[in-house]
Parts: sequence; C-alpha cells; structure tokens
Amino acid sequence: MEKPQAYTVTIVSKEQVGEHIYFVRFSLPEDKEIHFEAGQTVMFKVPSGVNPDSIGVNRSMSIASSPSKTQELLMCHDTKPMGPFSKWTIQSKIGDTIDIIGPLGIFTLDKESPRNKILIATGTGIAPFRSMLLDVFSNYALSTIHYELFLYWGLRHETDIYWNDEFTDLAKRFPNFHYYLTLSQPQPSWSGLKGRVTAHLDTIIDTNAEYYLCGSNDMIREVKEKLLDAHVPKEQIKHEAFFT
Repeated sequence: MEKPQAYTVTIVSKEQVGEHIYFVRFSLPEDKEIHFEAGQTVMFKVPSGVNPDSIGVNRSMSIASSPSKTQELLMCHDTKPMGPFSKWTIQSKIGDTIDIIGPLGIFTLDKESPRNKILIATGTGIAPFRSMLLDVFSNYALSTIHYELFLYWGLRHETDIYWNDEFTDLAKRFPNFHYYLTLSQPQPSWSGLKGRVTAHLDTIIDTNAEYYLCGSNDMIREVKEKLLDAHVPKEQIKHEAFFT
C-alpha cells in the first residue's frame, strides 16, 4: 500500500442526491496523484472557519471513486449528524479547497482469494464498495475473476436511493455479480426486497465466503454476531463502521 501523503484538494462538483446525502468530487493539483486501493479512506482536516467546534477536527471518509482516477476523489457524505464536517460540506461551494491526508486504512478486497465475497452495506457505507466494484470490473477480464460477488445494500426509503442504476447495470453485464437492494420503510408500491439488510442474512450465510461489512455500528455488530454464530471464521469477516 502507498504511504499516506498530505494534499490540498479542490471541489470541482457537488450534488445533493438525497435529503442529507451529497456527492462531492475533489481534484488534486495538476502535479499530484493519489494512488489508493479500493476501500481505503482519506482524512479531511475540517477548516476552522466553519465554526468554533471545527478547530482541530479531522474526519475519515471512504473514497467512492475508482483507483484508476488518480487525480480526483469522490466523497459520498451523509450530513445528517450535522457535525463540523457535515456543516462544511453543506456550506461548501465549487472552488473551495480542503487539506487531506491519504490513503489510509486496510478495508480492501482480497482479489487474489478464490472465496466468494459478500458485501453488506447500510446507507453511505456503500461508498467503499462502489470503489471496489469499479476496480474489479474495469481492471480484470471476466475470465480472471474466479469468485462470485454479492452486494446487499440496506436503505430506508425510495428517496434514499442512488447508484441503483449503476449497480443494476453491472449485475446485467457481469454474471458473477449479484446485487440486492432492500428498503426498511418502503412505500406500499415498492416491489423490491423489504426489511433491514440483516433480515436477509439467513439466506446468504456461507462459511466459505468472505464478508465485508460497512455502515452503522449496529448493523456491523448484528451481522458479525450472526456470522460467528454460524461458524464463519473471524478472519473471513472485515468491517468498517461509518456511524453509530
């Protein structure tokens, strides 16, 4: 893995895709590149000018873009907690800069292992999985992928959905990728999977598979307990918590 470095990045686009969800794309200086593994994070140093509470505040965020994009980073930010970094994201505009350190973290896909890989996300915990999937399916011939990939993503409402078309398209193009979206509080007209993502665990537990969990602490704790109770070896379970 590359050693982390300090960069000053610039906002080049910002899009609100849900009530509290923002996509923010950053560019690096023209003479800089960042080389990261899919699933890694960067640490944002929240500018002290946002509010007094932001002084000295750092926030780690997963990179949602492909590792092939070495001069840009995509952040998927749930601002509902409304901490200093959430406030900065809401107030920020194209052209604003922020200091980061990265890449960081070891929550990465073991692409060399032949074990099937089951990715389980809630909310914006989907961000590192998007990076992983873009990396796998853009850099490897289908014949070299000797495992099945499963993505289970839990959200609350239809209005919380984004990237659904992208994942659906990947599942159509690559027969070894299987995508499942479930809503815990859908409208009556919703025809897809229903319930929390943990409600669908019993049908997917495989003691030979690798599990990657990202999202709320509650989800990770519940899934990890179920997997261990089903005798999935703990070394086959990786996780990254996004919020409490």
